Amino acid sequence: MTPVILGWINIAIAAVTGVVLMIVSGCLTIEEAHRSIQWKAIFLIAGMLPLGIALHNTGAASYIAQEIFRSVGGWGSIAVMGGLFILVALASQVMPNPAVAVLLAPIALNTASDLGISPYP
Repeated sequence: MTPVILGWINIAIAAVTGVVLMIVSGCLTIEEAHRSIQWKAIFLIAGMLPLGIALHNTGAASYIAQEIFRSVGGWGSIAVMGGLFILVALASQVMPNPAVAVLLAPIALNTASDLGISPYP
């Protein structure tokens, strides 16, 4: 983990390298690795990525971000982040969390851009 934290290597490369080392060293068999993959989550995220891209490309994410900004933007960036939190909390009541993250990330990024603040929070 230290190389990832220090920024020497990408986290995806570190994870794959760790799995390969575990299989080569005999700590994990290929069958055990294959069984531990949560295929439902992978297919869910793969299916939702085009929807998130479509939200961004059609301008729907920008529209929703502008509406959030218009309705609570006058109260400051904390209120906007609170509005996004409520939107995410409501969406995650009816959809799986990975799907909510994929769908609402473009909205959060556009909202941060409209506010002129960092998208990281």
